[in-house]
Amino acid sequence: MTLPVTTVTTVNTVTTVKAVNGRDKLGIFALVLMLLGGAWLAAAPFIVGYQSRGGHWPEGTRNEFFVGVGIMAVAVTALIVFAANALAEISHRPAHVRHVDAGDAGYVD
Repeated sequence: MTLPVTTVTTVNTVTTVKAVNGRDKLGIFALVLMLLGGAWLAAAPFIVGYQSRGGHWPEGTRNEFFVGVGIMAVAVTALIVFAANALAEISHRPAHVRHVDAGDAGYVD
């Protein structure tokens, strides 16, 4: 009488954790668009040519320029906060997570 031979195959998987998911990418894209829009608002009077170089700034030019600078400041601040949070989250996560199967008998490398 022969006994059946069984082999136990263990599969070790490595789970990688993404620092940036789809919603984060959408948020970054929106912040970059906001930054570019603010830059356009600040620079448009000079690029389009309705504000002469070195001339007196009418109220409309001042308003457009400072609103554009404010929008850029908010966008840059939000991008810096996002980057700082992403780096903090990455630094607190393990490099990889190893799942131990029953065949490993509890031994972890």
